Amino acid sequence: MGFLMRMEHELSYCQSIKWSFKYIIRLEYIDFAIDILKFKYKHFTSVLDKVQSEEVILLKHGEDCSSVTAEKLSDEIAEIEEAASWKFNLEPESATHITDDGNENLKNILELLS
Repeated sequence: MGFLMRMEHELSYCQSIKWSFKYIIRLEYIDFAIDILKFKYKHFTSVLDKVQSEEVILLKHGEDCSSVTAEKLSDEIAEIEEAASWKFNLEPESATHITDDGNENLKNILELLS
């Protein structure tokens, strides 16, 4: 009986260690993701500072901005994504969520940032 109890205790101990390692790996991944998002946020907010405030207000309220601004922001976002890929050694993401409508793309991005 003592042998079985020790084996159960060892098994429980091993499972606790395994769970702890998984937890630590998840925390490290979350920290990495936060670093990436901070990088993107920092660079995107500096881009928004260059856009006319009326255009930013329209975007924040879910309205369309000018096509020139939408195209400019889309280009800047693509550059930020590429820079993040290089800086953090990431695989470029497939842009399946990107549409032909620049305003729609900007609304989706602003939703993610808010």
